Amino acid sequence: MPTPSLNLQIPSYLDAHLLDARVYLPPSYTAPVTQHWDRKLAIIGHPYAPLGGSYDDHIVLEVVKTLLRAGWVVSTFNFRYDLEKQKENKDTLDERG
Repeated sequence: MPTPSLNLQIPSYLDAHLLDARVYLPPSYTAPVTQHWDRKLAIIGHPYAPLGGSYDDHIVLEVVKTLLRAGWVVSTFNFRYDLEKQKENKDTLDERG
């Protein structure tokens, strides 16, 4: 499984839900030697969430690995609604004021 370079949460446009996202950088992007980056970016969705799809799906991860080897920056989003995680996020935001 590839290791994400960045994990983040993005607020939903329609409501207060936070969507988990990952960004993967190819080795050529993070190499110490400066190289020209071709500005290739892919955003990968996952299979239908109510049937168990997530950004951890093995097909999604294979696509991520393939694109990383080809030098692409790749982002995945987890559109699955996780009630417990949303409650934790809301409690954390409420504590911050």
